[in-house]
Amino acid sequence: MIYTSGSTGKPKGVMIPHMAVVRLVHNTDYVSIGPDDCIAQASNASFDAATFEIWGPC
Repeated sequence: MIYTSGSTGKPKGVMIPHMAVVRLVHNTDYVSIGPDDCIAQASNASFDAATFEIWGPC
């Protein structure tokens, strides 16, 4: 479950399937992250924007 405000501006919990996270960060064509790269976690861990920050480097 992650929290997103969507278009309403009011936070709500949303269930996200594991495959959706995998698809976001695995074999992407928009970023290449190597073992010597660093990713800053700027978002709150429960916010949807943190998904890539948390799972992207894995």
